[in-house]
Order: sequence, then structure tokens, then C-alpha cells
Amino acid sequence: MKFVQVDVSFEFIRVARGVPRINYCDPALIGNIDLGAAYPIAGTIVSANMTLHPVRYLADIVISAEDGGVTAVSKR
Repeated sequence: MKFVQVDVSFEFIRVARGVPRINYCDPALIGNIDLGAAYPIAGTIVSANMTLHPVRYLADIVISAEDGGVTAVSKR
């Protein structure tokens, strides 16, 4: 198994802001964090085209980068 690094670019079509709502939260799924709505926050929703560019690096999950576990695949 390997990790890959890719660059991504976005072409934004529509962006809107709003106030998010928490309809249901199971604290056990997020480390028992209490998500009480005590502080105002903003939310953003985006419609965009996303382009994933060619893979730049492959990283081995066992061998460190210092020991040669990273391979450059393509240049920017």
C-alpha cells in the first residue's frame, strides 16, 4: 500500500454562505466531543469543478522518506 500526493485545482461555479445546523450528533463517533451550539459559526457550500492533476509522489507506508520510501513520479 502507498500514499499518493496529487495537486488539485478548482473552478468555482457557485459559492454561498449560511449558518450550519447540527440536526443529530453522536459524540462517540467524534471522540466524545460535546458539540453544543454555544458559539456562532459560518458555513460555506460550494459547487465547483475539481481537477486532480497527475500523481507527484508515491510514499511507502512502511519505509520512511529518509530511507528512500518516497518516489517522485511527475514534476509540477
